[in-house]
Amino acid sequence: MEERCTGNLFFAALAASIGLVQFGYNIGCINMPADLIKEWFVESYNKGLEKHQKRMTIADMETEWSVAVSIFAVGGIVGGLFCGYFADKFGRKTALILNNVIALIATVFFVLAKLFDVRYLFTAGRLIIGVNAGLNTGLVPMYLTEVSPVNIRGTIGSLPQFFATTSIVVSQLVGLPPLLGTAERWPWIFYGISVPAMLQIFALFFCPESPMYNLLTNNNKSKAEKDLIKLRGHKNVNDELKSIKKGEKSAPARADISYTTMFDSKLFWPLALSTFMIISQQLSGINAVLSSSKDLFKNVGLTNQW
Repeated sequence: MEERCTGNLFFAALAASIGLVQFGYNIGCINMPADLIKEWFVESYNKGLEKHQKRMTIADMETEWSVAVSIFAVGGIVGGLFCGYFADKFGRKTALILNNVIALIATVFFVLAKLFDVRYLFTAGRLIIGVNAGLNTGLVPMYLTEVSPVNIRGTIGSLPQFFATTSIVVSQLVGLPPLLGTAERWPWIFYGISVPAMLQIFALFFCPESPMYNLLTNNNKSKAEKDLIKLRGHKNVNDELKSIKKGEKSAPARADISYTTMFDSKLFWPLALSTFMIISQQLSGINAVLSSSKDLFKNVGLTNQW
């Protein structure tokens, strides 16, 4: 039986996919206001001249700026490593909700950084929102895969990428001088990460938990059945529940799984292929373009049109 995309399923998919807004937005939002933030870095440093005894050099400023930009990826690594733990410990939906608390904490750091002129708090905020983005890149696809029927799983799975790329465009636009790209308004670019966080928290309260999580991890068949009925729009879900249960039985026991399992002949080549594709994307330099294209254009001699 081929399933259709019900209203409840579509809403759940949209609610979860909002998480990828943080990923895309925080890659690009650092680009347009770069010069303004660098100037603030220098001002923040020079206010403490009695401590430093010397003014900040351009080299020092560029070093601190590079750390502030790249530490987002460090946070992403941390978030990615803990994704499985959070998903199993709290459930897919609850983990997504808690992850938004991390985004709100990052917002607090950005607010305090500008309020007290402490640039290190800004860098810490970038690290924290990186953790949020890393968790989202694992939690969102996991949730969507487990709530979607097989026949439309690919379509549903494309939503996060749509949200990520759209948010990259938005992050570049809001940094333009007519919008938030001024010395007075640039902090609001970073305060804005609280908006999708609060929106997702609100939306997820109306979404079901992953039926697979409830059935296999929580061993709560009645809750899994109730959520699956809500997602599918009909009560004939017994076959799908049996299929989920059958999949668990055919899978190797968790105790038998280790990192060495990845190098098994059956898994190595699919793993190598998918890893190569991901690495190729990163080696294309796309992230450097998204976060530093303004500086790249300036360095080749283009003038500021604003």
